[in-house]
Amino acid sequence: MNRRIKLYFVTLLFMCGWTQVYAEYPGGYIGFGVHFGTDKTVGAQMSYGVAVSSVGDPGVGPYLFPGIAFGFRKSFSLGLSYYYSDLQLTYFNGAWAGVGVGKSFSDSGGSLRAKIYGGFFMAGLTYETPLRVVKDEIPTFVGGYLGLAYPLIGNHLMP
Repeated sequence: MNRRIKLYFVTLLFMCGWTQVYAEYPGGYIGFGVHFGTDKTVGAQMSYGVAVSSVGDPGVGPYLFPGIAFGFRKSFSLGLSYYYSDLQLTYFNGAWAGVGVGKSFSDSGGSLRAKIYGGFFMAGLTYETPLRVVKDEIPTFVGGYLGLAYPLIGNHLMP
């Protein structure tokens, strides 16, 4: 499992470094946040998205960001934890909303999970549910999100 986490970090860093050099990069974001919610669950997440240049006006928005996210969650009341990676699609125009689907990785295997989320600037709500229930895994997660998104300026997402 540690190899997968290292692979995600290396891939993310490579993508960020490459896109900053590439002249036609439309812009994007890197996000860092913490989750807290049902069953005394806490977690952390890192995400990366690239702006779709055919949606919205350059520098004005709204923006559509397909991207990836990965993180972990731990439930203190259930004594369970898992790592996850998601493909997600985020819409931003001051407020943000999105959907995602991904895979969780735990000691008992893993499962496919789906999520919807939304919020305003630094705070939001997340609803995540397994598409296939696996024993010894955190069930449906409903919780809050606090985080920061670092904008990656490009030819579509710009001040």
